[in-house]
Amino acid sequence: MAPFDNVDLHCHTTASDGRLSPAALLQLALDRGVDLLAITDHDNAEGHRQARAIMASRAEDFSSLTLVSGVEFSTLWRGLNIHLVGLGVEVNSEAFLEAEQQQAAARSARAKTIAARLCKKGLPDVYQAALEMASSPTAIGRPHFAQALIDAGVVKDFDEAFNKWLGSGKIGDVKVMWPTVTEAINWIKGAGGVAVLAHPHKYKMSRTKLCDLLAEFSAAGGEAMEIAFCQQRGDEQRDLARLARQFELAASRASDYHGDHMPWNALGKANQIVTGVTPVWEKYSLGR
Repeated sequence: MAPFDNVDLHCHTTASDGRLSPAALLQLALDRGVDLLAITDHDNAEGHRQARAIMASRAEDFSSLTLVSGVEFSTLWRGLNIHLVGLGVEVNSEAFLEAEQQQAAARSARAKTIAARLCKKGLPDVYQAALEMASSPTAIGRPHFAQALIDAGVVKDFDEAFNKWLGSGKIGDVKVMWPTVTEAINWIKGAGGVAVLAHPHKYKMSRTKLCDLLAEFSAAGGEAMEIAFCQQRGDEQRDLARLARQFELAASRASDYHGDHMPWNALGKANQIVTGVTPVWEKYSLGR
């Protein structure tokens, strides 16, 4: 079988905080020439389930596209919100459904805490508005609150919403309800999947701390890390590749697409993996 040419193993739909429905995202993937895709909505696989059903009912239309099951779990590590992508998970297994249920409860409770904290700071109560933007109470996330704050005239755009209220270390950054990295890895592996450290370049931690994270991630059974992104300098990928080799991790390619309102994360436009690291889809036969 020919190798995949355009791989994107990290994107989001309206099942979490993405702007496109699963159907619209599948069409965009076709338009962009993506041939291996993983929909990795936050803490649930509903977007994948819908996409899989659509592709099954229109097999001829999607003959050029292979869909891999996926999810992006939020975790807590040393007080930091770390995201893990699970690829090739069995989304209807007992292990995965239990994880999905636990994360749904945590996400719903977190949303209410975010709203309460914002109100305590004198901001309007935007919980209901944020909830109405989400596909379900368990899919609500900080981007929904950001849009609600924009609509309420509190902030002018997403950057201001996160810089002032919702970003790391701000009043709306509620993390205490998430599982540990090890727990999330166990969920992924218990569902037959591959655990991938998502966007390590975004955590803004020291090199020593990142190495500590990677050591713990690898020791707990983590198998890959994202190293190829959109709008990425070559030296950035080479640096991450060195870390992947050091900790014996495969490499993943990821746009982290949420919608065209974030053009810097364009679906199917992440850099190719050009370093001496084995792609995760090849090492673990994803999509084969």
